[in-house]
Amino acid sequence: MSDDRVMAVLARLEEGQARLADGQTRLGEGQARIEEGQAKLAEEQTRLEVRQIKLEDGQTKLRVDVMDRLDRHENRLTKLENGVSQLRAGMLDHFEQIENRLNEVRDDISVNMGRADHADASARVARDELKTMWRMIQKLQTRVEDLEKK
Repeated sequence: MSDDRVMAVLARLEEGQARLADGQTRLGEGQARIEEGQAKLAEEQTRLEVRQIKLEDGQTKLRVDVMDRLDRHENRLTKLENGVSQLRAGMLDHFEQIENRLNEVRDDISVNMGRADHADASARVARDELKTMWRMIQKLQTRVEDLEKK
């Protein structure tokens, strides 16, 4: 082999080594960027995990709050239902008392109407008796007058 060829091969070899060194440098830079990206991803993953924990805590607090409110509303509804039942019972008792009073008034009216009818009948009888007595008195008076004249 000639020196020129050896030199050309050596030059190519040096050129290849330089390109290889350049490629290794670029590969190192790429690896550094990848490691930097991995670090950023790890940071983001940590932040996301922290956020997820906060969200889960918030969700738990919200669930507890909703359940507490639901329990309060159920208690209020139960009290309202009990109040309505008591009101209904009170109203039924009151209506029954009113009905009893109305029945008593009706009974009193019936008794008083019977008494009034009896009083009317007694008044008619008394009037008839008075008329009869008046006629008798007039007849007696007429006889007395006739006897006085004689």
